[in-house]
Amino acid sequence: MSDEGVQPTSPTPSTMHQARKMLPQLVKAAHEGRYTPLTRHNEGREYQALLVSPQAAEEAGWDLTAAAPWPTAQARKKLGDLIQQAAQGHPQVLRRHTTPVAVLLPANPDGTLRTPAEPTATTAEPPSTAVPSRSDATAPPTPSTAPQAVPPPGTTATTATTPPAAPEPPATVPAAPHTPRRLAPLSQALTTILPPATGAESEPAPHETALGGLSTGIPSLDAALGGLHPGRFYLVAAAPGAGGSLIAAGAARAVALDHHRPVLYAASGLTSTDVAARIVAAHLPVDYRRLRASRLTPTEQADVTALHQELAAAPLYIDDDTDLTTTAIAETAADVPGLALVVVDRLQATDDPRLPLSGPRLTDAAQALAHLARTHHLPVLAALDTDTPDLIATLGLDITLTLTRDTDQAHLTLTERDLGTQDTLTLHADLAHARLTDPINPNASLREFTSDELAALRPQGRSAPEGPAGASDVPPSEPEPGTISGPSEAPTDWPAVAVPEGGGPTGTPSVPSGRPSGPSGPASAGSVGPAPGSQSSPGSAAATGGAVSVGGSSSASAGAGVLPVGGGVLAGVSGPVVGSGPGASQAASRTVPEVSAAAPPAVRAGGADAGASRLSASASSGGGRASGGYAGRDYSYFTGMITRAVDQALEEYGGDVDAATQALVLKASPNAMELFEATRVGGNYEHTVYPELMEFLRKKNKDGVDEIWEGRHNWTNTALLDQLHAGKAPAVTVDALDTNASYLSAFKTYLPIGALVHQGAGGFDPKRSGIYQLPTRPVWSRPDLPDPIGNRREEGPVLLDDATVRLLFRCARYGLCEVPVISECWTSGASEGLLEKFRRVLTEARETAIRNQDTVTVEYIKAMYSKFVSTMGESTTNRDIRRPEWMHIIRSQAFANLWHKAYKAHQHGLTIVRVRGTDELHVTGGEWRKVPGREGGVFEEGRLTTHMKLKNRYTLPRKPTA
Repeated sequence: MSDEGVQPTSPTPSTMHQARKMLPQLVKAAHEGRYTPLTRHNEGREYQALLVSPQAAEEAGWDLTAAAPWPTAQARKKLGDLIQQAAQGHPQVLRRHTTPVAVLLPANPDGTLRTPAEPTATTAEPPSTAVPSRSDATAPPTPSTAPQAVPPPGTTATTATTPPAAPEPPATVPAAPHTPRRLAPLSQALTTILPPATGAESEPAPHETALGGLSTGIPSLDAALGGLHPGRFYLVAAAPGAGGSLIAAGAARAVALDHHRPVLYAASGLTSTDVAARIVAAHLPVDYRRLRASRLTPTEQADVTALHQELAAAPLYIDDDTDLTTTAIAETAADVPGLALVVVDRLQATDDPRLPLSGPRLTDAAQALAHLARTHHLPVLAALDTDTPDLIATLGLDITLTLTRDTDQAHLTLTERDLGTQDTLTLHADLAHARLTDPINPNASLREFTSDELAALRPQGRSAPEGPAGASDVPPSEPEPGTISGPSEAPTDWPAVAVPEGGGPTGTPSVPSGRPSGPSGPASAGSVGPAPGSQSSPGSAAATGGAVSVGGSSSASAGAGVLPVGGGVLAGVSGPVVGSGPGASQAASRTVPEVSAAAPPAVRAGGADAGASRLSASASSGGGRASGGYAGRDYSYFTGMITRAVDQALEEYGGDVDAATQALVLKASPNAMELFEATRVGGNYEHTVYPELMEFLRKKNKDGVDEIWEGRHNWTNTALLDQLHAGKAPAVTVDALDTNASYLSAFKTYLPIGALVHQGAGGFDPKRSGIYQLPTRPVWSRPDLPDPIGNRREEGPVLLDDATVRLLFRCARYGLCEVPVISECWTSGASEGLLEKFRRVLTEARETAIRNQDTVTVEYIKAMYSKFVSTMGESTTNRDIRRPEWMHIIRSQAFANLWHKAYKAHQHGLTIVRVRGTDELHVTGGEWRKVPGREGGVFEEGRLTTHMKLKNRYTLPRKPTA
């Protein structure tokens, strides 16, 4: 046979799924004169065809006048059947409108084009006498002669010019023999629920659980289900946003990427990009939002690049066509060689005419998928976007996994139709990495330090203790999580230390990367650890000789010379400590060089010299802080992010302070988000960044406001002013005080972690935070104190945020007002520590800049925290987070903090004259300053966040101007 007129092959799809996706490109290649070999595997047989141009088909001698025509859209759906028909000698013509654009022709086993005269390799087949299995019952019978091509709907079949058929057999056909049903003996069925009883225990395959099912990627779920078993259909029912799709994606990831077995991912309503992003974010892991926004950090980008080949080679096939039906899924499943799992993400409860797997078609779709699982002997896992019990019951499925989520916890209930609830699991919703995992156990992945790491931890001049012979061969007893074991028989002066496997965020052990030493060496006054040769033990637990577990995973979790251990510290660590893990080089690069304690004050000159001088001044001036940093923690890595940004701006603008400050203020919003996200690494909670917004949190127009009532102050002591103007009281001198960094201090507040959930019964739970509705405005009857919810007066119900409501409850405890009545609320689990590390970093950097008279850094930090608050709502300048309720709560916390200062002054006998905004407090009637060595006073004067400063002084009543 000659291949004349047919050019070399185009890129060949490896699976039928890929062939369907690539069909437009393959048709174009045929039009350009290139052919494509296509293969279909069905019922254990292989069918080979070539896609060529109509001209090439005619040149090879094929008569296309009787060939079945197919529109390309229909051909894409039926491609497997068309390949099989073509391989049996029946050309299939693909048309665009009425124009033939490509033809499927039979191919020889060597991949060459077969001529019409050559015999069809797959046409002759002896009649089968074997008893079919149940899985064969649904397959179309294989005829003994090649079937004629089936024309598409709307066309008329044309008789092909073929040799005359053999005479028909006599009309009397013997009765078909009885086909016995396939019966499974109990011994065979037992293997699906019990491990095989062998003499020695055998390990399951890496991709299987102990009972032979495929892994879901969640160990606790595997233990409850016994894995995903062939022939079973598993439905994950979850409301939108609860995480049902994450279970589906996690199972596909575990089977395809971890265990390299083929998975068909039928994405209905999702795109292949959506699926790929979730799987990549969970597998590496990297931040899902930054991955979708193409804003990965350099480290994350390096990880993605390094694993790109591994990810691309995974046998995961995604079908995201808009016409996805259960029939198409079944056809595609037959085309994927060695298919291990089918995932359907997702079935949609709301009817969408553009999505076949939605609305009233759900019941049929679910039953068809269950049938697919049984007939193809495959596990099928589908996600349904509702957890409505009535709808789930109508589907009549054997196994249902119902998922609900509350902030960072997901609750999964396993139900069997005939037996009811079988198990309930609590999972961790790691939404930053688009996955569900088992609950986090801080002690689950602890390992002991290596000898090299212990040597690096050991202070100078101190050798390792010598233990009894063979002691290293005896594994230490394991203490209870979070505790230190009791004394051993042979105590040593150096405890065994365990660190989390993989270390901190960069993979290094969670130990300080190094701090500047004082003039006397590592054990100077600026060091926390004991001096060399001291009889003090290296840690509070050293005397016990017990094993010490290191908690925390953040690089900022330990101060200079301090390593967090259980509930205490391990002192005596000085200088750089570098682990042996893959991130050791990064830890070494963050080591701060030694500086002199007598270093001169920083001089603003820009560039690297300015940065070094700032570090020197920071190290040499205590400023009221411990040498270990804020609250004994080392935040130098994070404050270094601020320092580097300032240095770069000064260098770019040649030391021009005003120009550098202006440039930094413009970058403050994205830089603040980057710093905030860095401080959240290793946090206990993963907050939701884009929850669904309640209607009352939406602005009514571009320049409008939402419906939340903040406790903004604009209060004046009118009773005092009336007395002064009436001459009933002598003139008074008023000090106008100003608070420092009021929004920064307000970062310490209770913020909702997850999406707000409506609670119609109302009430107040101090462990939750959100928005509360009060039936009427609370009554305030104290003329000498500001109203805690401001001057706003409206009739009817009011919506207050968490900070304002907590202030009202405190006022009620003070006996100043009635306990607020909450009729409805929208809340989530809360934490006061979501912004705490961020606040501490900014506070430490601000105080250092103030000590160094560094106005550029002070203004830059002010812009960072103020823009962080103002842009986290519906602002277009910050698309990394949308939490308007956070914005309201933080601002109201600033108002509440000012109210507390006013009340404190009132308690000390001062008269409150005015309260304005978040930072202005006017007082009279006594001394407000706290002076060392002198009694009295209310506030310390200064520029720190805990201080107050005098802004203005004036006399009331004011003298009329001439």
